[in-house]
Amino acid sequence: MTPVDLDLRVIPERPIVRNDVQSELDLVVDLTTTRGIGEQSATHALNLCIVIDRSGSMANNDKLEHAKRSCVSIWESLNPADHFTVLAFDDEVVSVVNPQTPPDQVKNRILALSPGGVTNLSNGWYLGLLELQTYASENHINRL
Repeated sequence: MTPVDLDLRVIPERPIVRNDVQSELDLVVDLTTTRGIGEQSATHALNLCIVIDRSGSMANNDKLEHAKRSCVSIWESLNPADHFTVLAFDDEVVSVVNPQTPPDQVKNRILALSPGGVTNLSNGWYLGLLELQTYASENHINRL
């Protein structure tokens, strides 16, 4: 196995957590690598599926608004040959956009997302994998 330059940063939502009571803490895990995908990028487009948490807890501190704006920014940076899928989950998973969505509707569909029920992350990820497989091809690099 070849070593890879990988940087892992865990960023807590607040700098101090009490250790005498149980509490919840949101974290951002940031993984970056300096290793590129090499020649694949020249011959392969991207098949990207983004899974967005839209549960009720995402209404706090504009978390969902930040996620939606990030998703739109990613959409605007893609190439025409790339496949783009967005799923949103709370206690249910909904398809927001897929590669067959008319391009002029993508941004509005993403920005129309609103917070909902409870979090079912496992179902969101599972259906995200299925959507990714739906649009997979030998000409695309698959990412979820």
